[in-house]
Amino acid sequence: MTFEIQTFDTLSSTNNYLTDLSKKNAKPWTVIRAKNQTAGKGYAGNVWKVEKDANLTFSFYLKTAFNYKGLIFLNEWISVVLRNFLNQYISGIYV
Repeated sequence: MTFEIQTFDTLSSTNNYLTDLSKKNAKPWTVIRAKNQTAGKGYAGNVWKVEKDANLTFSFYLKTAFNYKGLIFLNEWISVVLRNFLNQYISGIYV
């Protein structure tokens, strides 16, 4: 498995950019990363506000046969793994 990582200084939303890219035949395991987002989107329509160069802002494009419940579990699992990884380098990360 190979990741394709695209990094931008500023995007309105990594999610919107990746959604558009997926309609143009994006490769599986593509990661879109932005140092700054001006109109980020969160889960269930929430706004994702960031401070430039102070937040992790990225979206993954995965092709999978998981159903909706499986995708929710995968999302939670990835979140916990990232939190545990980052906690090794930055103290005080909360769930």
